[in-house]
Amino acid sequence: MTAPNGTAAPGWDTGYEELLRRVLPELDGITPDTDLLASGLDSLRIVELLVGLEDQYEVEIDDQVLTFETFATPGRLWSVVSDARRACARHEEN
Repeated sequence: MTAPNGTAAPGWDTGYEELLRRVLPELDGITPDTDLLASGLDSLRIVELLVGLEDQYEVEIDDQVLTFETFATPGRLWSVVSDARRACARHEEN
């Protein structure tokens, strides 16, 4: 969700929103609860989005969390990305 001043919504960065818009250009507004599946996110776009997220944030998202529910909304997906980023940071510290 873009704030009035053009910055990303609290919780995710502009790169995340840009990636969502690149994969789903027909999205109008993006809120944490936007229904991505109803907005055209299909299995091919899920793969494109997943690869983009893993490349952009230099993480590997666990296969066990790769369900349609994970990709249902931007908020849910960002939660999974955030968890992967924290896990990666902990791994790098050790």
